[in-house]
Amino acid sequence: MDITTLGTVHVATPNDIAATMRFAARQQLRVTTSRRPLQNDVVLDLTALKGVTVNAGERTVEVQAGTTWAELDAATQAHGLVTPGPRLSRCSVVSAVLGRAPGWLTPLYGTTRDNLVRAECITADGRLITTEEPEGVITSVTLKLHPLAHKVYGGVLLYRLADAPTALGVLGELASRGREFAGLAAYVTAPPERFVPGDLVGRRVLAVVPTFVGDPVIGASCARPLRVKARPLVDQARPLAYVEQQSLFDDHVPHHLRCETAEVPELTPDLLRHFEDTSTALRVLVPHHEGWTVHEGEQ
Repeated sequence: MDITTLGTVHVATPNDIAATMRFAARQQLRVTTSRRPLQNDVVLDLTALKGVTVNAGERTVEVQAGTTWAELDAATQAHGLVTPGPRLSRCSVVSAVLGRAPGWLTPLYGTTRDNLVRAECITADGRLITTEEPEGVITSVTLKLHPLAHKVYGGVLLYRLADAPTALGVLGELASRGREFAGLAAYVTAPPERFVPGDLVGRRVLAVVPTFVGDPVIGASCARPLRVKARPLVDQARPLAYVEQQSLFDDHVPHHLRCETAEVPELTPDLLRHFEDTSTALRVLVPHHEGWTVHEGEQ
């Protein structure tokens, strides 16, 4: 490990991080793990710091900082257990802890941060500490686990823009019925996937993901109005393994997407016309009991 020059430092152990923090303190430099560092920052690359230890009896999991959600979910699902994470499985676990990222399990169990038991961190002066409130650079976290051994009802339905108001109205109604439903919608450009008709590829459409984390049979019944009240052009909604649902968007959401988030009480016609604009890479609409959370993403 070379920390004699500025730039990115690739670390593989907590000791590497501690040495970097002490070096930066002596040189009066800022240390960051951000993908958008400031000039002269020392950037820590934690991707080699991996490891997952599941304690099924205590329903906890210890995860090292470079572990992705795909790696964590595979390990916990082997025991029929889960912990809330974001809707992209390529994200790191620690980024979800710091960002309080919501996900499919949030209505039931909160965010990743809400399930934090403790974190091991390296402080600015290079000390390793265990704390309930992260500070410095996190090297590992211990999270609560919850039972989920069955498939979830997920997948995606695509609608023409003219049917978007009806589909979104149904989605909002479903979200108000119970905590096992965690669906969302997104204005996207139809991708060149084998299940998308050729004449639809490249067109702006509304994608609805009717995620139900309880019994998938009940989930299919709940999702029926999405097929009856609004007619989807593409219907890929079905029971899925949780790990498959978690990775549903991995290949379709651009890396390094910059998102702005807003809360709106209702989806007005003016807002819907704004969402149809093709100049923004991604618009995601998440219904909840007080309205909608809107994420607008730009590369």
